[in-house]
Amino acid sequence: MIIHFTWKTYTFIKNNAMYSKLLLISLFYILMIQCVHGQKDSIQKPEDTTYSLEGDTLFSNKNFKIYVGQKLTCGKAAGEKGWYTSLSFRTTLNMPTMLFYNLETKNNPDYEFDKSKWEKDQIKQYIHPGDSLWVKKIMKNGNRRHGYWYVLYIGPKKGFLKFDFKCFIAEALKNGEILIKE
Repeated sequence: MIIHFTWKTYTFIKNNAMYSKLLLISLFYILMIQCVHGQKDSIQKPEDTTYSLEGDTLFSNKNFKIYVGQKLTCGKAAGEKGWYTSLSFRTTLNMPTMLFYNLETKNNPDYEFDKSKWEKDQIKQYIHPGDSLWVKKIMKNGNRRHGYWYVLYIGPKKGFLKFDFKCFIAEALKNGEILIKE
């Protein structure tokens, strides 16, 4: 049935030269639009920051670098309710934060449905704008197909209950949650 329909269409176009020219022009126009649209998506915007990791130093195209042992300053939280969107605990096994976890999540209906709210509130208690954090480790995650992203493990230099945090650096710098002062 499909072959028969295709043959009919072919003979119709062959017999009517005007329709064949119109079809070729339309096909060419559609292909050009698709080609231009595909190229527009692949162009990198000049304001995008790109990063490269060499050894224990993270370089950017915006003329700044981040290295292990560098002092970073916390900026203002960018999320709702004063939450940091790009920071989280390095590990879930922080004893002081896990001490009353079950009690707090059962008695608070906000935490009962979304456990990440509890972690965000805990981070809000330990990190404040203007605090100093030192870079402990820089990791490159991802792959060539889906892209790479860089994670900093940061924490205070001193303190009784010192916690290490995980920071997605591209998002943190864009939102102003982490500031680099040289």
